[in-house]
Amino acid sequence: MDIWKKQSVRNSMNDRLTEINHKKAKGLDMQHNYPKKRKTPLWLWLGLSGITITATLYANYQGAVMGNNYLSSLQNWLSSITIDGIIATLFSITMAGISAHFYNHKGRKYANDKTEKIETPASFSYIYRYIQITTIVASIGSFISNHPVFIELHNEVYLVYFGISIATIAIIFFVTAKLNLGEHYSPCFDSFVPKDIIRDGLYKYVRHPIYTSNIILLIGMAIATGSIWIIINLAVLTAYYVNSAYREEAVLLKRFPRYEEYIRHSNMFLPFPKLNRRHA
Repeated sequence: MDIWKKQSVRNSMNDRLTEINHKKAKGLDMQHNYPKKRKTPLWLWLGLSGITITATLYANYQGAVMGNNYLSSLQNWLSSITIDGIIATLFSITMAGISAHFYNHKGRKYANDKTEKIETPASFSYIYRYIQITTIVASIGSFISNHPVFIELHNEVYLVYFGISIATIAIIFFVTAKLNLGEHYSPCFDSFVPKDIIRDGLYKYVRHPIYTSNIILLIGMAIATGSIWIIINLAVLTAYYVNSAYREEAVLLKRFPRYEEYIRHSNMFLPFPKLNRRHA
């Protein structure tokens, strides 16, 4: 009997090893049967960062280098930075820090105990990171420089503070929505079916408050900077969010029958009665 038991254990172990190797060969997650999320290549991160930072530095110092008067030009540039520009720059850095904290995807912990994936465009994970990087660079660059590379539509101080005010409200909405969603959260570029439907807090009024807050955030930064680059980012992000929202809701309608009632009593993005309301 002991021999048969040992042989049975060996067979089970061999079967498990075969299954693991099969999943590895197909690029599947070791705990679930969904495809492993490909990590963003390091070269892409470095490339995007390098391009934006290099372009910013080159734009600011091109005249100095060509004029062979680097130090003088640097002093003039530093003296041109206003207190309003410094405040706006500190706000941008704070905004980036809050976003990084609440968007901590290290180890894909959001995927724990979730097995059903929601298909989203593969390109969005790259576009999303590009928008993050270029928005921060364009914001800070616009606040501390008036170089044409940032394609600014205005240089009005009152619009800077008006835009920052809108962005602050958006950050508050974002943090609130993220806390409301809790463990049910997953990023739109690596989305999973949640364990349950959340209808508390901001989700009582809108079904995608995180998307809404991020769109409002970019609207605020576009107003504050006047940069065409951020306006372009806003348009691209909005298009991807609308696409993602419809994809998610199509899956959730099948997974949760009561989601149809939720759709009838809530709005997709804005908390206004009978506006942006989708009929199931």
